[in-house]
Amino acid sequence: MPTSSTSTDPTFMLCGLMMQTALQIGLHRPSHSQDFSKFRVELREVELQDRVVVWSVCNIVAQRICTAYGQPPLTIYDWTLGPKPIENNPNYELPSPVLNRLLIEKFVDKVSRYLYMNSNDPVGLAPDSDRHTYVSLLTDQLTHLEDELRKDSSPITRIYLRAAVLHMHLSAFFSPPSLPSYRADLLKLYNATTEFLDACLSLENESTVSLPSSYTHGLSLTYGTNYIFHMMLAAGFSLLKLMHNFLTIIWRVSVDDSLQLRVKCRMSMSLVFDSVWRWRKNFHFQGGRPSEVRKTDPVLAAETRPASRTGMIEDKRNTPGLSALDGPTLTVPGMAGMSTGMLDDFSMDYGSAANYEVFDPLNWMLDGIVDFPYNFAGSNGSDTL
Repeated sequence: MPTSSTSTDPTFMLCGLMMQTALQIGLHRPSHSQDFSKFRVELREVELQDRVVVWSVCNIVAQRICTAYGQPPLTIYDWTLGPKPIENNPNYELPSPVLNRLLIEKFVDKVSRYLYMNSNDPVGLAPDSDRHTYVSLLTDQLTHLEDELRKDSSPITRIYLRAAVLHMHLSAFFSPPSLPSYRADLLKLYNATTEFLDACLSLENESTVSLPSSYTHGLSLTYGTNYIFHMMLAAGFSLLKLMHNFLTIIWRVSVDDSLQLRVKCRMSMSLVFDSVWRWRKNFHFQGGRPSEVRKTDPVLAAETRPASRTGMIEDKRNTPGLSALDGPTLTVPGMAGMSTGMLDDFSMDYGSAANYEVFDPLNWMLDGIVDFPYNFAGSNGSDTL
């Protein structure tokens, strides 16, 4: 649902609501609907198939949304969506487009769990020494997946598959330059980025998908999903970051840490949040809009410390629930009253009072900076899309 504000974007919350509602009505156990109803339920075969399809689509959507927002997956890939029921029970057989998209998102789930959900790491990242091994293992599984999808010529399926590959290779930004595979990993990331963007930007030129006659607008990124938008944003930042440093990193005798991320808790989307932090750091913001442009390179420039920190340092003795012994903390709109641990790296002068929307972790990101250019008011005055 279009919105001009990240803080009013309900997508992730609605995703959770969708999954909880599906569980409450027993979609995850389609052949045992009676266990979730106080009324007698007798499903016909077509109704059982519908429940399996809807449950599959719920997981596909949930996987994409969690990936797009850099959050742990809410998906449940147990017996119902496993290979055995699909192979042995015709009522569990999925239409080819749904099955193929499900296979892609199950691969994305493996990527998230292997690379971004390490229970032994405080931010969930795979160990540096093991990351290349995990990527190699996942690449083998990707090859098998590509073989399964070889008969699917849909450009939309190709976009989601390329997005999955990008999700995997964005982990290269978490690797230290000292790793022997560092340059090779960056090259693979560059290829994954350009392949995904090529698939997206060539979408409107595709004629290989048979569309219903009522589908008058054809294929267009204008009608792309929220997930594709977020992945394109990540790809754009990735390309910008790589092109700004890539050639020197590849050919330089010794490499530095200029591509390292400060934000690390948002899985592959950490790049997006990190890039926005760096971009905002090079501007003074007042009321959510830049009031003064810093004389630094706006293209993810080398970090510079703002001359003024007015309004950024608070005494914790005046902040409820925080000890005065802890010293000063950085107050960031949307994260006020919380010690961010990023005082030296992300000092910014907002020039305005703190916004205590502590349960809104995104309101600091893009709010009020970019006007939403579209008017969705219908000719009859009703709101339409």
